[in-house]
Amino acid sequence: MVAASDVSRRGQAAWLPHLVENAAYRSNIGLVNCGPTAVAVTVELFNGAGTELTSYTVTLNQAHGGRRRSRSGTSGQTSMDRGSAE
Repeated sequence: MVAASDVSRRGQAAWLPHLVENAAYRSNIGLVNCGPTAVAVTVELFNGAGTELTSYTVTLNQAHGGRRRSRSGTSGQTSMDRGSAE
């Protein structure tokens, strides 16, 4: 269970370190709408050097609903180590 104090609020950023994408491992990103109204979340993905690889927006229409993005949306990366998302 996630405490309400640990949830990112509208306009706040969250950082997800240690994303990996290669033949042996993959990172998935899960997003959950903890509020009563729809929200749009922009995810920016970076490689280990801090270079932005891609960004995408996910709309969570259902209140208290969630989505998982398989393979982190890494833009076809096949060898990403130490990646991150914001």
